[in-house]
Amino acid sequence: MEIGFVKTAKINLEEKFLSNILEPFSDSHKSYKLILTIEYMKKPIINYIVDFLMVVSFLLTAITALVIFFFLPSGVRQGSYQTFLGIIKGNWSTVHDWSGIIFIILALVHFVLHWKWVRGMTKNIFLKKMKGGGK
Repeated sequence: MEIGFVKTAKINLEEKFLSNILEPFSDSHKSYKLILTIEYMKKPIINYIVDFLMVVSFLLTAITALVIFFFLPSGVRQGSYQTFLGIIKGNWSTVHDWSGIIFIILALVHFVLHWKWVRGMTKNIFLKKMKGGGK
């Protein structure tokens, strides 16, 4: 029962915060409540999408890295482009670079989505060490 109260209190604080900030822009506060409700309902879906896209971008980065490393050696062939599966080395490198950048961005979003967990685990670990419970 206490967890529900804490979550409700947090939602109320966020509602007040948002309504104070956005008050000059709108007459109705009902829209803020709707936005907060949708935000809490969609967090697991957003987390799933972010994680799925992270896996896809990681696989793209890894596959293109293997192709570039093993099949497209450094240097330039005389008279022609280096290709693998009909795709030139520059395009492989572009896909590799952009999928890596997307992976980094999604990893940061993933970290933000799990910030409460990271903060809680960090507190637990340091409290155990300070009390002498850690190995």
